[in-house]
Amino acid sequence: MPTIRLFFRKRRTDVKFVSIENSFATMLAAFPNSSKYNLVKFESNFDSIGWGNRWRAIQEVRQHKADVNHVTGDVHFLVFGLPKSRTILTIHDCGFLQNKNPLQKWVLWLIWLRLPIARCRIVTTVSEATKRDILALVPCKPEKIVVVPTVINALFERREKIFNKKKPVILHIGITENKNLKRHIVALRGLSCMLHIVGKISDDILLLLKTIKLRLKTV
Repeated sequence: MPTIRLFFRKRRTDVKFVSIENSFATMLAAFPNSSKYNLVKFESNFDSIGWGNRWRAIQEVRQHKADVNHVTGDVHFLVFGLPKSRTILTIHDCGFLQNKNPLQKWVLWLIWLRLPIARCRIVTTVSEATKRDILALVPCKPEKIVVVPTVINALFERREKIFNKKKPVILHIGITENKNLKRHIVALRGLSCMLHIVGKISDDILLLLKTIKLRLKTV
């Protein structure tokens, strides 16, 4: 039975950074037991902090190659320790390039985008928007990037509801930098709506909301 090994970053203690793990956990739970593939999770033993740790993480995955290797996101550089012909890389977004000085942006572009994409067989991403972002940043054949939408947890159920055209509720999930909350708020300027944010918002976000005079609900 062929083995597919899913490579994850070392789990963080900060609960803000669990979306990748949760998404793949939902996918794995839905995978049939009768599958002809053996899916195995592998979590890095090294935090993605500092070049020394990252180098050790790359050396670690060299010892855990499988028939198919899938780097599940964030720690894109792990592909450097895996065979190109049997490796898939998931890129969730390109938000990590935002608000960086030119040198930082170039290093992140090279180590997290340009070289990892060149070092894997297939790139998957969660949306057409992210695919367009990648193609705008990296010379890559479009057919190498496959869009696979994020899995929706079974806890979420569809409920029919009359849409409020006069004052709709806009949902924004997550408050980390790559979620583009500030740009989302600015884009809603002048619209009659309520913004529902999932996450604890900072004082500068509150100030921006007051400046734009946007109604807010948080969870």
